[in-house]
Amino acid sequence: MNKDYIYNALKSEGLADDQITFEKDRTVQTDEGFFSWRVEHGYPYITHFYVDKNKRNHRSALALWKAFKRDVEGHDFIIAEVLPEKEYLNRFCLFLTQGRPHYAEVEGRKYYFIRVAK
Repeated sequence: MNKDYIYNALKSEGLADDQITFEKDRTVQTDEGFFSWRVEHGYPYITHFYVDKNKRNHRSALALWKAFKRDVEGHDFIIAEVLPEKEYLNRFCLFLTQGRPHYAEVEGRKYYFIRVAK
């Protein structure tokens, strides 16, 4: 895992240092980007999901999503939190939930319950 790459990527997306948690969470880096997660309330909870800017397209996002699903194998659902300024992640979550809206919104942050089991 390239910690400098991950930190700089998250900073370039506008995250503050207190929002960057990849060193505390499980983080997996792939050719497409990286994701971080931890367990909260008994479910995997995505803390970071980053598709490399040079590879940012649906194919890369889906490849990274498939890697995430393999990493959380054994769980049926995950929780995703989307910051208000990350509309592209909001659209991706809507795609993954087949159009079902978020289950909660707190201070502009949208929370999704996404099925990952086959």
